[in-house]
Amino acid sequence: VDYEGGSIDLTFESNTIQQTAEIQVFEDQVFEGDEALTLVLSVIDASSGATVGTQNTATLVIRENDPNNVPTIGVLSDITIAEDTAVARLALPVADVETPVENLIVRSSSSNTALIDGQGLQHTFKDGAHALALTPLANAFGSATITVEVDDGVDTAQRSFELIVTPV
Repeated sequence: VDYEGGSIDLTFESNTIQQTAEIQVFEDQVFEGDEALTLVLSVIDASSGATVGTQNTATLVIRENDPNNVPTIGVLSDITIAEDTAVARLALPVADVETPVENLIVRSSSSNTALIDGQGLQHTFKDGAHALALTPLANAFGSATITVEVDDGVDTAQRSFELIVTPV
């Protein structure tokens, strides 16, 4: 949270139509996105302490100004497989400081769609981890650079590895 909550009392003297209330804002260097707080405006009778009239509300938005940490992708080693075989589950070590791993968007692409196309790159999320299944096209061999991208909604990171399919 980038602000200090609480109650602020303002006293309006006769003929006063404007007052300023200060809200303590923290510079914590942690990206949390914009934050909204609700201001409740009411008139309190000084002698009885009772609320007079209707309460009004307003929303104050504190715009995020802390830096976003770029998501990360751990090491992805090159893979060699025989023609007409697949990689059932390649763990994708993705992480982000601010975004839970289940909310990260993971995409991948192939530099050689004659070897492995978009349908041959299937993402899964299971047991708290992202993974990629790789299924090259039938009777295809050669190499492709597979690029994995992770997106936290603000920034993206990429890492690539080589998929080498040997002929049989």
